Amino acid sequence: KTIEHDVERALPSSPWSPREGRLSPMPSPMPSSPSTEADIVLAHTHIATAVFVSFFLAAAVGAEVGFGGWLPTYAIDYLDVSEETGALSTSIYWGSFTVGRLASIPLSARMQPQTYLLVDVAVALVASLVHLTGKSLGALWLGSAMMGVAIASMFPSCVSLPQALGVAPSGGLTSLFVAGSSVGGLGVPFVLGGAMDRFGPRALF
Repeated sequence: KTIEHDVERALPSSPWSPREGRLSPMPSPMPSSPSTEADIVLAHTHIATAVFVSFFLAAAVGAEVGFGGWLPTYAIDYLDVSEETGALSTSIYWGSFTVGRLASIPLSARMQPQTYLLVDVAVALVASLVHLTGKSLGALWLGSAMMGVAIASMFPSCVSLPQALGVAPSGGLTSLFVAGSSVGGLGVPFVLGGAMDRFGPRALF
């Protein structure tokens, strides 16, 4: 009797009852509480942020490739310049793109991604206005350089944006971004080419 009492004291949560010689039912665990409304809203916000960034990446990469590819055609057909001048405009664009990508490294440490993206979009819009309102070599050089600088930092800013907004990085999120940028890099130049063929070279902007 003393031994049984000691065993019961040592194993109070055991389903085995030495006195009755059988298993006794254990209390069922408490069910987990359902997700709160705030958690559901937060999850939907994260999904919307990821989808928005993917679309923005598609547009940014598409503009990067499409503008660089169709800029000589615009310069030759609309401004009536030589092929060498058209090629030079592309060199200016990609040169300024390289400078902008390098400058984005220290600048991104001092600016939030969303602020950086707003600045990029504003500069790209001004560059488009320069191209649309000025039919000269000066406008071509200036607009190409501004466009290169503006587009250069869009991709890294887009990639950093979800984490700045509280969305944790994951493999699925990275795959979504890669898919969006790939679709944009293939689709946007094709659409730009068709628009330029139908509406003229100024459709590039």
